[in-house]
Amino acid sequence: MAGGTGLRDSVREVARRGAAVLRLQAELARAELRSSAQNAGAGLALLVAAAFFAFFAFALMTGLFVALLALALPLWASVLIVLGVYLLVVLTLILVARSRFRAVKGAPLAREQLRLTTSALGFDRASDGTTTGTPGTP
Repeated sequence: MAGGTGLRDSVREVARRGAAVLRLQAELARAELRSSAQNAGAGLALLVAAAFFAFFAFALMTGLFVALLALALPLWASVLIVLGVYLLVVLTLILVARSRFRAVKGAPLAREQLRLTTSALGFDRASDGTTTGTPGTP
């Protein structure tokens, strides 16, 4: 019966290590998703800032800037200059936000580790999401 105890202990150890691997993969997925969420949040905050600035800048400062420029230029030229400056500011904020959104990648490392682990344990996923095979069979 000593052989049975050794086998039982070996199975328990394999199960314990498998559970540890799965916990580590879940931790990796959480870390990757946290990073992606931070990038998405920063991108969204920049877009909100762009919209806020675009709306209120036109509403509150346009009159003042146009009036100041109209002292030296025709009114139509003053309006065009102020509009151009505001549009450049908005465009810059949108481009920075876009670059932050492009940094969002999800959890590719966790997905790959899960695929490798399930493959190594003999659990391969079919295209419909069902499990094919049993542990330990090729």
